[in-house]
Amino acid sequence: MNSSGISIAKTSDKKLLQVFDDIKNSIAEIDDIKELHSLRDLASGYETAWKSNYMRSGFGKSHMRLGWETKFRCEHKMGELLKGMELNKKFRGNQRAKSQSATNLSDLGITKNQSYKYQLLSLLKPKKRDKYITKQTTERDEPTSAGAYSKAKKIKKKKEEKEVDTSKFKKQVLQGDCSETIKKIPDNSIDMIYVDPPYNVGVDEWDKFTEEDFINFTGDWVLHCLRVLKDQSNLYIHFPADKIKWLEEYIRTLAEIIPTTTIIWHYRNLVRGRDSKNKYLSTYQPILHYNFGDKPLNFDPEWNDERFDVWTIATPQTNFIEGKDHITQKPLELMERIVRTGSIKGEKVLDPMAGSGTTGVACLKNDRDFVLIEREQKYIDIIHKRLNDVC
Repeated sequence: MNSSGISIAKTSDKKLLQVFDDIKNSIAEIDDIKELHSLRDLASGYETAWKSNYMRSGFGKSHMRLGWETKFRCEHKMGELLKGMELNKKFRGNQRAKSQSATNLSDLGITKNQSYKYQLLSLLKPKKRDKYITKQTTERDEPTSAGAYSKAKKIKKKKEEKEVDTSKFKKQVLQGDCSETIKKIPDNSIDMIYVDPPYNVGVDEWDKFTEEDFINFTGDWVLHCLRVLKDQSNLYIHFPADKIKWLEEYIRTLAEIIPTTTIIWHYRNLVRGRDSKNKYLSTYQPILHYNFGDKPLNFDPEWNDERFDVWTIATPQTNFIEGKDHITQKPLELMERIVRTGSIKGEKVLDPMAGSGTTGVACLKNDRDFVLIEREQKYIDIIHKRLNDVC
């Protein structure tokens, strides 16, 4: 049974056109990737069968075209959903938000190549998609997706080759060491801060400290963050699970504050230590949330996952449309949720260790002002490119 309420397996060929027409019209409302993938495979099978029948007898062109269109629309919709693996769904009314448990492509029955192709296809905006479908189903005896992928590749290439305007965000993207550059930001001027600092676990040169230097560095950025935050504001600090208790206690001693909430970011893709035999695999990272001045969080009026303290969102991968430009890059969906709930439109958000600039992208997409601080030139270039791509 599919979402349109039709039992496909028991449908006769006479009703096939109506069945697929109903499915085609319901695709826009389906948010389950597994269901879309099943419908896509079903449509592909019927398209192939009717193509064979059409070639033998000249009958079945409408069936073949509709089968292809259904398959094409399923692939396009899956591409939209696979961008960043945004698997959390909203439900209206008083129902709690539903989220799919699958966060791996293998859980969805989709290969990396299929994921890439579907996400590539989704670069076609709805109008261009519909125009392509109309042309294929009215002008060609046998519709093909090849032209759509060709168009999508050109769009992707054009985006990648787009000249980056570094002047557009000159005042918002500051290059320099966090410890020094943050001193230039005035007291009580920031509405929200997200910081994903070095953890001192040696993932790169910027993440290697002596114990004493790391403690001093951490205390320095914590105190500066508290200095620049307004009386009513929110602070989010990302830190690894095995060190979060140390950080929480250190900040309590240093600044005499405790977290308002501890958000758990849960993921199952790119899990480290897969060959471990003596411990369970870690699939989460905590985010300490400090609320100051009893500032209300900016929740969506509809009840959904953002109101709860466990968020299941896949971590970035190179085969996602979002891509992965930094070794510790966080997913755009995660950052958009933090920015949306921790601030309101027009407010200023600071990320003092911006990396590839995901916080800035989230702010730009959600009408927030922002300040990003990053030391390394290669990431400054990536930040400007990503911000320009949004505009």
